[in-house]
Amino acid sequence: MRFLIILLPFLILIPTKSNAQSLSDYKWKNRIILLMDSESETLKEQLALLKDRQNELRERDLLIFRYAKGKLLDIDGNATPLDVKSVPYKDYDGLLLLGKDGDVKLKKEFIVPPEEIFELIDSMPMRRAEMKNDN
Repeated sequence: MRFLIILLPFLILIPTKSNAQSLSDYKWKNRIILLMDSESETLKEQLALLKDRQNELRERDLLIFRYAKGKLLDIDGNATPLDVKSVPYKDYDGLLLLGKDGDVKLKKEFIVPPEEIFELIDSMPMRRAEMKNDN
């Protein structure tokens, strides 16, 4: 019991890790497409175009999130534990592409053809190095 009394203050001082994550947790691991819109028809069209290209998305380490009504959602519209503080341009409607460095590489209104996104990514030095290492 005496041991617990001594140990308790130290346990209280140890910070606990929060379950909330941030987009910056993906830095240097993934590129991110942020679809910034609540629920328009163009958003649905953009989602459909991207969902049809799963292999190309995976090859480029691309993740897709939606930002709507102050929340980050996954590609299917389910809430994520991601903290929205790291979302740039919260009042923008359109597509944002974040590079692996976390910077905005593309900011464009819907609808953005997937080929345009892939060509832009494939022109980036980091992606070229990835393709070279894959061969």
